[in-house]
Amino acid sequence: VFPKDSRTGTDMIELLSTLFRSDTHTYSKEHYCKKCKVATPIDSTRASSFWRLYTTERRENVGTNLKNHVWTNSTSRTNCTNPTCNKRTVRRVVVDKTSPPLMVLDCAIDPQIAKLTQSINVGDGLNKATYKLKGIIYLENYHFSCRFITKDGSVYFNDVQTTGRQCTYEEQFGSLKDPYDAKGKRAIAYIYSAL
Repeated sequence: VFPKDSRTGTDMIELLSTLFRSDTHTYSKEHYCKKCKVATPIDSTRASSFWRLYTTERRENVGTNLKNHVWTNSTSRTNCTNPTCNKRTVRRVVVDKTSPPLMVLDCAIDPQIAKLTQSINVGDGLNKATYKLKGIIYLENYHFSCRFITKDGSVYFNDVQTTGRQCTYEEQFGSLKDPYDAKGKRAIAYIYSAL
């Protein structure tokens, strides 16, 4: 699918979207009535764990942006199935046991589109899952680099051109001055893991 020769470039967002596609782990969707809390399944699933963050007037944290703008779509034209309600529903993504363990969030439009947090909670009730930030991918002039975040919050940087195969320790995530920029390269994607 992607060129492997030295003459043709690869779109990083397209590459990530393809790499993180899963046929064994999917998100299901439903029409949901906020008033009476009735949910009706939609016969469609999403096999990709790649999501584009939305631009909002007020900068929210990543989890809130995902929940309020990416996974809940208020443009549904379906009414509630409860005969006493009949209000418009919203389409929303359901996170459950079959949801992918990895999630990639596209922030290429603006790295500061949402406040980056070390963990996000998704879903609700019994289907709640916590995803931890594990990586940030940066891009400039057709060259990417990345930061890895360990379980204890240590941040390691890698840019093959300068560090080779070695990752260099930077600092703890909480002390990182600018997670949206790495040595002049702009963040384009955040990788979260439920593992």
